[in-house]
Amino acid sequence: MDLLECRNKLDVIDKQIVKLFEERMDICGKVAETKIASGKAVYDAEREKQKLDAVSAMADSEFNQVAVRELFSQMMSISRKYQYSILAEHGRALKLGFERLDKLPMDGVRVVHQGVEGAYSHAAALQYFGENASIYHVAHFEDAMKEVQLGNADYAVMPIENSSAGAVIDMYDLLTRYDNYIVAETFLPVEHALLGVPGAKLPISRLYFPTRRRSCSVPSF
Repeated sequence: MDLLECRNKLDVIDKQIVKLFEERMDICGKVAETKIASGKAVYDAEREKQKLDAVSAMADSEFNQVAVRELFSQMMSISRKYQYSILAEHGRALKLGFERLDKLPMDGVRVVHQGVEGAYSHAAALQYFGENASIYHVAHFEDAMKEVQLGNADYAVMPIENSSAGAVIDMYDLLTRYDNYIVAETFLPVEHALLGVPGAKLPISRLYFPTRRRSCSVPSF
């Protein structure tokens, strides 16, 4: 197939996907109605894990298994939002005890991020909290979550998605395991550059040159 034929075929497939997605959302609405009657919670971590394991196992390649898991994670997130909106219409709005703030406190706060100084998360922390914050780093994403949970840090700055690779699935898993909440976000433009010394050579097959700017969405916990 040439490019035009490929695009036409994708248009047909996308139309089918949208139709099936709307059917799925309609059923999710009916699920919300049954939960209103039964008093069950919208979010069921074990059920979602089982579902993600099942759908990812249906894909053939390792890449597609990860991609399907990411896709369905996003769809489940959308479904939850829809179900919460239906509950709110029936006077069952979720009360989490949060207070809306125009601005987070910045001066003197302790901020942790994964990686070393100069990493993307470090740059995002500086971009959002500024130079007056006390910013430090840990080795792993989970270590950052633990620092907030233990009260050693006021906030953790961690990546949630980027425009090249999509969602950072590890973050969604950590959010279900720790009682930390997203309270703000910042978008960090990322520019990649290839550096080398005079005379250095690499096989062209090993070089990867991004063709567009990548941005990282980094929430604060």
